[in-house]
Amino acid sequence: SVGGLVGYNADSPITACYSAGAISGADGVGGLIGRSEDQDFTTSCFWDGQTSGQSNSIAGTPLTTEQMQQAATFLNAGWDARGETFNGTCDYWRLEDGQYPRLAWQTGPLPISDGLGTAEDPYLIHTPEDLGTVWVRPRAHYRLTTSLNLAEVSWLGAPIPMFAGHFDGAGHAISHLQVTGSQYVGLFGRIEAPATISDLGLLEVDVRASDTYVGALAGCNSGSVTACYGTGTVRGSSCVGGLVGGVFAGTLESCYVGGVTVGKREVGGLVGSCAAQSIGAQA
Repeated sequence: SVGGLVGYNADSPITACYSAGAISGADGVGGLIGRSEDQDFTTSCFWDGQTSGQSNSIAGTPLTTEQMQQAATFLNAGWDARGETFNGTCDYWRLEDGQYPRLAWQTGPLPISDGLGTAEDPYLIHTPEDLGTVWVRPRAHYRLTTSLNLAEVSWLGAPIPMFAGHFDGAGHAISHLQVTGSQYVGLFGRIEAPATISDLGLLEVDVRASDTYVGALAGCNSGSVTACYGTGTVRGSSCVGGLVGGVFAGTLESCYVGGVTVGKREVGGLVGSCAAQSIGAQA
């Protein structure tokens, strides 16, 4: 089980990753992944078929060294890079012709929005670019200062993969959120305790996943969600909810949905799957 990125993967999603090193082994060897239980778990992942010495992998796409050092290769695959907003505003990558992709933090300080991130002085979110900084400090306090229109932006995976802080929508809405992925897909991928999300609207979303835990607000919730709502379309395979895909140990209070939810199993207008009696009477 030898791979340029992962030797063995059970069923975890892998998105926007690459490998360029030399790989060798006797059995279960791959340019990107050595072995996996699931054949359909990677999205926009690549390996260098020349430097690796491997022409096969259980998943991912082989490229030449020249292709691996072209920015357009990764931008066309939906990678979120500094200097562009079409693929999101999280700015994970620095892409330059003639070089392999580099993580953005390797090339300079990551952006920060106004505020200190405390309860008394939260980070203020004024723009889609500010929203893209939340993943850097997922345990801080945030407040939305205005409604955001994301019609010109799309994300490959949740803009905020994990959140355990406090997000105050302050009565504003985020419209035209466009997210695709495999698992844990929504504005937030996972909301973890002791997170609180409040007074936030999501309008005309288009959230699509090939697998499980999908919702306009979050793929799954183990925190506290209050006075939030969503409209638009949410599509997935299982644990698909109009607002939240799955509620594990968290709560939903005073929330509603007015959109279309599509899936194969454990599908609900508000919540797809609920592990506890944690949905408030007003939701």
